[in-house]
Amino acid sequence: VYVKQKVQGGRFVIAGGKPGLEVSWLVIARRNDPYWQARPEEQLVEIPKEPDNIGKYLHPELYGASPAQRAAYRRGHTLEEIRAYKAAAMKNLSPKRELKYAQPTSRFTRR
Repeated sequence: VYVKQKVQGGRFVIAGGKPGLEVSWLVIARRNDPYWQARPEEQLVEIPKEPDNIGKYLHPELYGASPAQRAAYRRGHTLEEIRAYKAAAMKNLSPKRELKYAQPTSRFTRR
């Protein structure tokens, strides 16, 4: 199975595979309202770890790791400290990629 035609006009076409094959996909939306635009530092989905915590876990027991591998995150940071850390982390991220959106449809056609 492959994408025969990329998203155009809110639709895309898949092809290949055997008859009766089930295909699933995930549509992801990016929030874009005035509140979110005014707070780019809060848009980080994943915050890079501090160097001392790389290779460590918040809950090592869930990964079969020893308690010695627990990350030593500091608790009680102020909102300003968190925002400053996120803003600094954003400077190290790669440029944002353009996202393309597909519109849901109630009809499916087989080609």
